[in-house]
Amino acid sequence: RGDSEMVEIDSGEWQAAGPYYHDWGPHAHLLRNGEARWDLQIPAPDSYTITAWWPAAPDAIGWNRAVTYDILGADGQVLASRTVDQRVDGDMWHLIGEATLTPGASVRLSCTGNAPCLADALHIRSRARYNDGSPVTAVTLQALDGVILARDGG
Repeated sequence: RGDSEMVEIDSGEWQAAGPYYHDWGPHAHLLRNGEARWDLQIPAPDSYTITAWWPAAPDAIGWNRAVTYDILGADGQVLASRTVDQRVDGDMWHLIGEATLTPGASVRLSCTGNAPCLADALHIRSRARYNDGSPVTAVTLQALDGVILARDGG
Protein backbone atom coordinates (compact mmCIF):
# COMPACT_ATOMS: atom_id res chain seq x y z
CA ARG A 1 0.00 0.00 0.00
CA GLY A 2 1.24 3.50 -0.63
CA ASP A 3 3.66 4.56 -3.33
CA SER A 4 5.79 1.54 -4.26
CA GLU A 5 7.61 0.04 -7.22
CA MET A 6 8.93 -3.47 -7.82
CA VAL A 7 12.72 -3.40 -8.12
CA GLU A 8 15.66 -5.73 -8.59
CA ILE A 9 18.68 -4.66 -6.55
CA ASP A 10 21.51 -7.05 -7.33
CA SER A 11 25.15 -6.49 -8.26
CA GLY A 12 25.20 -9.69 -10.31
CA GLU A 13 27.60 -12.56 -9.69
CA TRP A 14 29.38 -12.11 -13.00
CA GLN A 15 31.32 -9.02 -11.96
CA ALA A 16 35.01 -9.41 -11.21
CA ALA A 17 35.07 -6.60 -8.64
CA GLY A 18 32.64 -5.56 -5.87
CA PRO A 19 30.69 -4.17 -4.30
CA TYR A 20 28.52 -7.27 -4.16
CA TYR A 21 24.93 -7.01 -2.95
CA HIS A 22 21.84 -9.10 -3.50
CA ASP A 23 18.11 -8.96 -3.07
CA TRP A 24 16.01 -12.12 -2.91
CA GLY A 25 14.59 -11.91 -6.41
CA PRO A 26 12.59 -9.61 -8.63
CA HIS A 27 9.81 -9.04 -6.12
CA ALA A 28 11.43 -6.54 -3.76
CA HIS A 29 9.41 -3.34 -3.34
CA LEU A 30 10.90 0.11 -2.87
CA LEU A 31 8.33 2.13 -0.91
CA ARG A 32 8.26 5.91 -0.84
CA ASN A 33 5.67 5.85 1.97
CA GLY A 34 3.00 3.55 3.31
CA GLU A 35 3.40 -0.10 4.18
CA ALA A 36 4.13 -3.57 2.86
CA ARG A 37 2.62 -6.77 4.23
CA TRP A 38 3.61 -10.41 4.12
CA ASP A 39 1.02 -13.16 4.75
CA LEU A 40 3.18 -15.67 6.62
CA GLN A 41 1.05 -18.70 5.69
CA ILE A 42 1.62 -20.21 9.13
CA PRO A 43 0.72 -23.93 8.86
CA ALA A 44 0.22 -24.57 12.61
CA PRO A 45 0.39 -22.72 15.94
CA ASP A 46 3.96 -22.51 17.23
CA SER A 47 6.71 -20.17 18.37
CA TYR A 48 8.33 -18.53 15.32
CA THR A 49 11.47 -16.46 14.81
CA ILE A 50 11.33 -13.90 11.99
CA THR A 51 14.29 -12.19 10.36
CA ALA A 52 14.36 -9.61 7.54
CA TRP A 53 16.80 -9.00 4.67
CA TRP A 54 17.76 -5.94 2.65
CA PRO A 55 20.65 -5.61 0.20
CA ALA A 56 23.86 -3.69 0.95
CA ALA A 57 23.41 -1.68 -2.24
CA PRO A 58 25.32 1.58 -2.82
CA ASP A 59 21.92 3.35 -3.00
CA ALA A 60 21.12 2.15 0.54
CA ILE A 61 22.84 5.26 1.95
CA GLY A 62 19.67 7.13 0.92
CA TRP A 63 17.21 4.62 2.37
CA ASN A 64 15.18 5.07 5.53
CA ARG A 65 16.82 5.07 8.94
CA ALA A 66 13.63 4.17 10.84
CA VAL A 67 11.84 1.26 9.15
CA THR A 68 9.40 -0.50 11.47
CA TYR A 69 8.57 -4.19 11.16
CA ASP A 70 5.54 -5.42 13.15
CA ILE A 71 4.72 -9.09 13.66
CA LEU A 72 0.92 -9.28 13.69
CA GLY A 73 -1.25 -12.03 15.11
CA ALA A 74 -4.19 -13.40 13.15
CA ASP A 75 -6.38 -10.77 14.86
CA GLY A 76 -4.07 -7.93 13.74
CA GLN A 77 -2.61 -7.35 17.22
CA VAL A 78 1.10 -6.37 17.28
CA LEU A 79 2.96 -9.25 18.97
CA ALA A 80 6.52 -7.97 18.39
CA SER A 81 8.02 -4.91 16.75
CA ARG A 82 11.45 -3.67 15.72
CA THR A 83 12.68 -0.48 14.06
CA VAL A 84 15.81 -0.81 11.90
CA ASP A 85 18.12 1.43 9.87
CA GLN A 86 18.15 0.10 6.29
CA ARG A 87 21.07 2.37 5.35
CA VAL A 88 23.50 -0.02 7.07
CA ASP A 89 24.21 -3.74 7.60
CA GLY A 90 22.63 -5.01 4.39
CA ASP A 91 23.14 -8.46 2.88
CA MET A 92 22.46 -10.19 6.18
CA TRP A 93 19.48 -11.41 8.16
CA HIS A 94 18.22 -9.11 10.95
CA LEU A 95 16.14 -10.35 13.86
CA ILE A 96 12.67 -8.80 13.82
CA GLY A 97 11.27 -10.80 16.70
CA GLU A 98 9.94 -14.02 18.13
CA ALA A 99 6.27 -14.68 18.74
CA THR A 100 3.71 -17.43 19.15
CA LEU A 101 1.79 -17.37 15.88
CA THR A 102 -1.28 -19.06 14.44
CA PRO A 103 -2.56 -19.29 10.86
CA GLY A 104 -3.48 -15.82 9.60
CA ALA A 105 -0.41 -14.09 11.11
CA SER A 106 1.45 -11.49 9.05
CA VAL A 107 4.31 -9.00 9.10
CA ARG A 108 3.89 -5.31 8.31
CA LEU A 109 6.70 -2.98 7.25
CA SER A 110 5.88 0.71 7.84
CA CYS A 111 7.70 3.42 5.89
CA THR A 112 7.33 7.04 6.98
CA GLY A 113 9.31 10.16 6.19
CA ASN A 114 11.00 11.21 2.97
CA ALA A 115 13.52 8.36 2.54
CA PRO A 116 12.40 5.13 0.82
CA CYS A 117 12.19 1.71 2.48
CA LEU A 118 12.88 -1.66 0.90
CA ALA A 119 10.51 -4.60 1.45
CA ASP A 120 12.55 -7.59 0.31
CA ALA A 121 12.53 -10.96 2.12
CA LEU A 122 11.62 -12.55 5.43
CA HIS A 123 12.95 -15.79 6.91
CA ILE A 124 10.47 -17.57 9.17
CA ARG A 125 11.67 -20.36 11.47
CA SER A 126 9.36 -22.55 13.55
CA ARG A 127 10.58 -23.98 16.84
CA ALA A 128 8.60 -27.21 16.36
CA ARG A 129 9.67 -27.84 12.77
CA TYR A 130 13.36 -27.54 13.57
CA ASN A 131 15.52 -29.27 16.15
CA ASP A 132 14.98 -27.69 19.57
CA GLY A 133 16.31 -30.77 21.37
CA SER A 134 12.95 -32.28 22.31
CA PRO A 135 11.98 -35.80 21.22
CA VAL A 136 9.44 -36.08 18.40
CA THR A 137 7.40 -38.92 16.96
CA ALA A 138 6.96 -37.36 13.51
CA VAL A 139 8.50 -34.58 11.46
CA THR A 140 6.59 -32.69 8.76
CA LEU A 141 8.74 -31.13 6.05
CA GLN A 142 7.66 -28.79 3.30
CA ALA A 143 8.98 -29.40 -0.21
CA LEU A 144 12.76 -28.83 -0.33
CA ASP A 145 12.90 -28.21 3.47
CA GLY A 146 15.55 -30.78 4.21
CA VAL A 147 16.59 -34.38 4.41
CA ILE A 148 16.41 -36.68 7.43
CA LEU A 149 19.79 -38.38 7.73
CA ALA A 150 19.15 -40.54 10.77
CA ARG A 151 16.15 -41.83 12.63
CA ASP A 152 15.93 -42.75 16.28
CA GLY A 153 15.24 -46.48 16.57
CA GLY A 154 12.36 -45.88 19.02
